[in-house]
Amino acid sequence: MKRLIKNHTVYFSSISVFELFFGIKAEATREIIGESLLGLVKNLPFDSECAQIAAEIERELREKGQVIGPKDRMIAVKSLANKIPIMTSNIPHFKRIGKLNLYGTQELLEKLEK
Repeated sequence: MKRLIKNHTVYFSSISVFELFFGIKAEATREIIGESLLGLVKNLPFDSECAQIAAEIERELREKGQVIGPKDRMIAVKSLANKIPIMTSNIPHFKRIGKLNLYGTQELLEKLEK
């Protein structure tokens, strides 16, 4: 991950920041992440334009019977709006939304280590 951040522009959506901090139970670890990792990446806020696009995607997915969670839908919208790929460990989930450029987390990290 250090190499990825050092050699590339890395973006975090504000939704991903929420998920990251929600998943970290220890306050000391949250502080370390906040000071180190988030200081090195660019934040992508979720605005009202994104909310409208996310609602449209939700309608399309419901029509197909392929609903995904609202946080992942919002992350996908930021990726589409900014034309940047998503690094995820849940590619099948995000594939339900077309037009996304997806990379498996482990696959991408291994590729960058070479």
